[in-house]
Amino acid sequence: MNNQSMTEPPHRLGDSPKDLLTHSKRSMRYHAAWERHFHLLHRLAMAGVFMGGSAVFAQWMHTTSLGTSGTALIGAFLALIATLEMVFDVPGKLALHKSLYQRFATLAEIITSSPPEQLEENRTTWNAQIYSIYRDEPPTYRAANAQAHNQTCIELGNKSELLDIKWWQQLLRHWCAFDHIEFPYKNRSSKVLASS
Repeated sequence: MNNQSMTEPPHRLGDSPKDLLTHSKRSMRYHAAWERHFHLLHRLAMAGVFMGGSAVFAQWMHTTSLGTSGTALIGAFLALIATLEMVFDVPGKLALHKSLYQRFATLAEIITSSPPEQLEENRTTWNAQIYSIYRDEPPTYRAANAQAHNQTCIELGNKSELLDIKWWQQLLRHWCAFDHIEFPYKNRSSKVLASS
């Protein structure tokens, strides 16, 4: 992937061990949210196909005629659901975000378990690992990234860095990339992009 696909923070963090841990934690939250989203879509699609398929089969068994217009419509709808899930590769995207989450979680674990005297000497290696993971990421959805940023700031007790995400941006965070949208800080007058 190119540099525009990286889920970088809403503003440039430094590359200190603390900043690298913040990168990792934010990215973990971002990919966990996407994993939940795709898992839900996959389950809904499969439930719809299973229940609808059962209904079509029951209708077919009852009428023993495939010419019934209701049965044909249900069958066409089920074929559409299955086709959309296959075309948009929901299981593949679910697996990708799960893998990216695990890679960031492993890095965060390494950083937090490192002895204090090794933090500075490992900084460059960890920074390289973060960018290695970034290269495998799909394009960033900026509202989802800003939300992950806010959740990480709350976890780390840094509420002065919270970004203002409108309710409708939160609602559409997995459906619209919000390219070039600025998310202002909640407690400041300056604005920042949700991705570099």
